[in-house]
Amino acid sequence: VDLLIKLHQCPIPAFLQQRAIDLGQNTAHPVTLLLDEWEGNLKAAQEHHRKKGFEVFNCKATAYLCDLIRMRLIHDDSPALPRRYCLVHSNFHLGNLLFSHRSLEGRPKYPPRVKQLLSFQASDVGDPLLDLARLTLILHLPAPLGVGGLSDSSKQLFPSTFDVVSSYAMRLQEANELPNTDTLMLAMRVYQAAACFKMAAVMLFNLHFQTMEVKPQGPAFIQRRQEAAEHISKLGAALLKGCLLYTSPSPRDS
Repeated sequence: VDLLIKLHQCPIPAFLQQRAIDLGQNTAHPVTLLLDEWEGNLKAAQEHHRKKGFEVFNCKATAYLCDLIRMRLIHDDSPALPRRYCLVHSNFHLGNLLFSHRSLEGRPKYPPRVKQLLSFQASDVGDPLLDLARLTLILHLPAPLGVGGLSDSSKQLFPSTFDVVSSYAMRLQEANELPNTDTLMLAMRVYQAAACFKMAAVMLFNLHFQTMEVKPQGPAFIQRRQEAAEHISKLGAALLKGCLLYTSPSPRDS
């Protein structure tokens, strides 16, 4: 959480300042903007693939999740959050965190300690709560993206969603930048579901181009990726509905 806050408080680089102004003037919900962007990217990849005569990859669970989030935003009666746009990582998961030695053994003697944040290729200006939601998914996603596959005793060494959100909120309330923890927790389900949708959409988007390479990926790889996109989409739907009864298998090769 400390690393995330430091990143979100960094000055926006000059080459991204116009994007920050444009986002600030847009009245649409930040999650709606994310859905529009990645739904459009995925449709463009599918159309490109179709014109080239290649197989088009669809995922009903991903499309369903997108529709479900849009419906939730339409009927959401929770208190509106203030819009904040800042420098975001956009890919804040376990694989992009450098931990101290033996941090992930699941032993109380070596609690998880993050030393450094890696991989800034996707960094942009955006809503910081999407980064925060991505961080909370660590408990639900299996390796290499999270610790969902560990035992309950090992997962207890990591902060819960409430712990992460409350820590983030308390740190930024000092600067009057966020509402209280309860209000933020109400909104977090939508942001968690949006983070899952983006993960699944990125997997499917990349899959279209990975099958057009000089040495395209084989059927087993394609099947794993499609299954991973489906499972992550179902995870997002379960989180949004507040009935997390689902554990996704490992989205390999992410």
